[in-house]
Amino acid sequence: MRDRARRPIGSGRASRGTRIPCERYEMRSHEFGGPVCLLASDTRGLCGPCSVVAADVRDPAQSGRWSGVLDWSNLNELISCDQDECDPGPGFIAIHAVHLPDAKILMFSEEREQYIWDTVTGQFEHVPAIIEKKGCAFEPAVDCVTGDDCIDYCATYDNEKCDAPNVDLSCQEITFEPDLFCAGHILDSDGDVVMSGGNITGSPSGGGYRSVFRFNQTDGWSNLSVSLSRWRWYPTLTALDSRRVLSFGGTVSSVAEPTSADALEIFTKSSPITYWPSSPFDVGSNVGTIGVQYPFMFLLPWSDVPGGPFVFYAGAEGFSGSYLNTYVLSTTSAPFWNTNAPIPSGIPGGSAVMYQPGMILKSGGCTSFSSFCEATDLAETIDLSVPDPGAQWESTCPMIEPRHFHTLTLLPDGTVLATGGNRRGNGLNIGTCGEFQEGQPVYLCETDIDCTTKRCLGSATQSCDEDADCGGAGPCSNLPSGQESCVSWNNANFATKCAELWDPNDGIGRWKPLCCQQKERMYHSVALLLPDGRVLTAGGGNRDGLVDQRNAEIFSPPYLFKGSRPVIVTSPGQVGYGQNFTVNVASESPVDRVTLTKLASITHQFDMGQNFVELSFDSNNEFTLTVEAPQDSLHAPPGWYMLWALSNGVPSKSEYVLLR
Repeated sequence: MRDRARRPIGSGRASRGTRIPCERYEMRSHEFGGPVCLLASDTRGLCGPCSVVAADVRDPAQSGRWSGVLDWSNLNELISCDQDECDPGPGFIAIHAVHLPDAKILMFSEEREQYIWDTVTGQFEHVPAIIEKKGCAFEPAVDCVTGDDCIDYCATYDNEKCDAPNVDLSCQEITFEPDLFCAGHILDSDGDVVMSGGNITGSPSGGGYRSVFRFNQTDGWSNLSVSLSRWRWYPTLTALDSRRVLSFGGTVSSVAEPTSADALEIFTKSSPITYWPSSPFDVGSNVGTIGVQYPFMFLLPWSDVPGGPFVFYAGAEGFSGSYLNTYVLSTTSAPFWNTNAPIPSGIPGGSAVMYQPGMILKSGGCTSFSSFCEATDLAETIDLSVPDPGAQWESTCPMIEPRHFHTLTLLPDGTVLATGGNRRGNGLNIGTCGEFQEGQPVYLCETDIDCTTKRCLGSATQSCDEDADCGGAGPCSNLPSGQESCVSWNNANFATKCAELWDPNDGIGRWKPLCCQQKERMYHSVALLLPDGRVLTAGGGNRDGLVDQRNAEIFSPPYLFKGSRPVIVTSPGQVGYGQNFTVNVASESPVDRVTLTKLASITHQFDMGQNFVELSFDSNNEFTLTVEAPQDSLHAPPGWYMLWALSNGVPSKSEYVLLR
């Protein structure tokens, strides 16, 4: 059996070195008779092992290629339904996306804005979340069986609706249209999309549901007969095995309860289709995760340690302080492994991905949602492939561009693609001192007064009285002439449009510059791997100060331009753990790798579903491979995957396979 499970660099041993001007790559554009490909200028290159390697923009085998912009602002032209039977609306922003096992993507944002996009035809189907269920008359989001449940709810929770004159506390059959904005979601082993949370109030200050929702392409939407113990908004869902889903994080409902949502809570699928919750483990007060939004959660491949399965909390989309602490958590006993000590991280927010079982990369980030916040280019890794009480985050090469609210996407060859994000600026009413000019120092402001005080000239935000106040961001001085007034800005000026690629197997962990897309993909954007090996990026906006992106773009990575692709001729639709299975291929050169990538379930720059597994195999002859499935569900959680055959770094188109 050929063992292709190579150990990646994992903990990033390359030194960041000294920041001095080194190699640069210039802003260029090139017409191919189609889309324009851009590379941005890098003035921050690192000499030594992390130096930026220039890519030739004219050669897509080096820099990849972006499609043109797919216009989703008028779905009337793209909808696949009778216009008398559905309301496609004026287009939508793809804030959430779940890859379904038939080359389709479920995408949604707010009420009634749920669509299925066919990756082959480009057509949409409108599938609005309209659910028939029993709910309290005064608060339809509250599940009930009898009126006693509604009375008990009001006796337990501080909801001002309970105190309204003549409040109706009955339990009724209702038609419910949940606002799934900022819900958590995962694709389960049966191909059902399971969701919890969402915006119960319909307002920006929001708060989450306790309900668990289910979407099935055949049966549509349903509200499962279960209420979780916590109301959650911005939670993360993690598949533990074929029947159990872990819910963690999020904020509570402002109309429901003062109790924290910081508890590990597991709900288990049963037959007939329903989910039953376990008693939650409260961990927030112990591990400093109060109110974390979309925590980065990863199932660890530890099979012989009591208290498992274990998950790793690797941070969240914000901020500083206790959010820099990360933890290994048990899902079956006291919620810690080994000790209560945190594993400190140097990265606030950003994005994170498990690029091999137990091997995690985190990059970018910022210390707040504030438009004043300057993103970081830091990247770090941790090796938790085996239980190690001494495991720590270690620096790997920094990203080419500082970015926050970007997305990390696993590719079929095990590399990690970074797209989208912003260097600074996340909406709201912020400006710059003087007109913004690309490549010139930026000083952020809210009013003209901000531009008349002394500033540290090496910082976008730091005011000062003397040089000593600035540390390394000095000197302290008045701003240059022409920058005395605060000018409204366009957040798009600070979008990081240029993709970059991280290779865990190059021995260094260096980031490679790739082409730039046309549209900014900032907060509320998504990116996910498609079954043909390309990457969809979509959405962004739905926040004051950001442009609503009712469109998408598709990136073709460099590996699609490096030679002919293998073809998977036949493969099984389902395999079991540890099972050998046959894959027949057609390829001009021998297949040298076989990999699996789990289907995506992404929102807010974190993919709750993706997973990468390298498979061992034997070549019986030039066209027949005997492949060994993963040994257990901790290394590869059960569910739907894309199967890839690679030759000389070039992947085939994938075939869907159910692992269970």
